[in-house]
Amino acid sequence: MTKKLVFSTQNEDEIIIKVANRHPITLIRDAIGSIILFVLSFSAMLIFFYVPYVLPLAFLVFVFSIIGFFYSYFTWSKDKYIITDQRIVDMDQQTLFAKSQKEAFLDKIQDVVSETKGFLGAIFKYGNVDIQTASETSLTLDDIADPDRVQKIISNLIRNGKDKDGGDLIQKMTEMIRNAVKGEETIN
Repeated sequence: MTKKLVFSTQNEDEIIIKVANRHPITLIRDAIGSIILFVLSFSAMLIFFYVPYVLPLAFLVFVFSIIGFFYSYFTWSKDKYIITDQRIVDMDQQTLFAKSQKEAFLDKIQDVVSETKGFLGAIFKYGNVDIQTASETSLTLDDIADPDRVQKIISNLIRNGKDKDGGDLIQKMTEMIRNAVKGEETIN
């Protein structure tokens, strides 16, 4: 039996820890212009129903406001942050037909920083998680809910991965010290 893949580049043995979107308040923030235009155009259609040229113009603005809102919703819903036992994946829907995907493998991550900025971020508990890797590139999980918790999840995954590797290293070093005490010198 094959395991259902959540995203296209997922490995067969990869375990998904967390899948998240940007915080829902960011959808409202991004679509506020469309929402205001919707309300204004709908009101204009009701109030100026019999005034020539106002009804068609208000209807046109009404239609474009609906399209703008669904565009904002589409890009918001397609932005995904996936944390697995092997890597962090940032799937970003930039426009209707353009998307990008960045990833950082856990063993390459050097630093994880969470930040909450602004009034809305503090009230609704969302912010960014910056991930620095060994290469010059970095990965930022923008507008994610509860960035402190996400930082803790990633840090624990990194720590657990290093503990596994470090445990083997400690065993090898212990063996080397025992062999050196016995007078046997081995280099692996």
